[in-house]
Amino acid sequence: MLNYAEQIPLPDELAVEPPSPYRRQKVVAVRRRGPRLVLCVLKVASLGVLLPLLLFAGAYGLIVRAPSADLGSIPESDVTFTGNHFISREDLLTALGPDDVAQDGRTNLFRLNLDEARRRIELIPWVKAATVCRLFPGRLVLSIVERKPLAFADVAGRLKLVDEDGMFLELPAKADFDFPVLYGLDSADSSAGRRQLLGRYVEFQKAAGGLLARSGWTLSEAHLRDPSDLKLLLVQGQETVMVHFGGKDYHKRLKTFMVLAPRVTAANPHVDSMDLRYPGEVVVDPFSAPSGDK
Repeated sequence: MLNYAEQIPLPDELAVEPPSPYRRQKVVAVRRRGPRLVLCVLKVASLGVLLPLLLFAGAYGLIVRAPSADLGSIPESDVTFTGNHFISREDLLTALGPDDVAQDGRTNLFRLNLDEARRRIELIPWVKAATVCRLFPGRLVLSIVERKPLAFADVAGRLKLVDEDGMFLELPAKADFDFPVLYGLDSADSSAGRRQLLGRYVEFQKAAGGLLARSGWTLSEAHLRDPSDLKLLLVQGQETVMVHFGGKDYHKRLKTFMVLAPRVTAANPHVDSMDLRYPGEVVVDPFSAPSGDK
């Protein structure tokens, strides 16, 4: 006898399938950790920034208080000067301080105000410009640009050097210069006024170039008091001639002098001056007394 209950198929909606081992049977709640993760990252990052800063601050404090941070105790190799030929190391070190003086009277390297130090160094007459750099952990480097003298200057009967800016410079102890002597610069009361008087002399030197040297004549003195007339004392052997070059056309007038000087000195053994300021003629004075314009 057939069992119809077992043979009749059930509808699809009533059929029961065995549970699949691959199907998730329970919904698991996902915990959102976004804000806490961000906070952790920020904490780690802040520690990464603050910790080096704290270590640096501590190390800096120790270095600043260390004896080796004082200019009076650091080795010579840790303070480097470049470009100074006529300025002594002692003068430069003296000009560096005091800026922040400790109780023992020493200047602290790490508290040194570099701009103020540079200004003090540039107050030295021989210094044209200076650069002061501090290199961690304990070095100081100073680059010096010294002034370049172009002549001697008679200053109230004393010889000093002078550069093209009109700055008077004391003669260094160990130096050998061969320059003409300039008169009349002490009539100006400022370096700007002296620079203006020097302008004609500098212009003449540029215009002359090597022409004067090839002529056999040597420039011995320059008189600058008269702004309209550059007077130069030229020397060749035993001959000395005061030449009036005026205030322009120096190259042309120097060539005129070179052509006429041999003829003039041959005809007049004792020529005191030649005046080249007038176009088409040269005024020769063989009888004038030596010039007293100094």
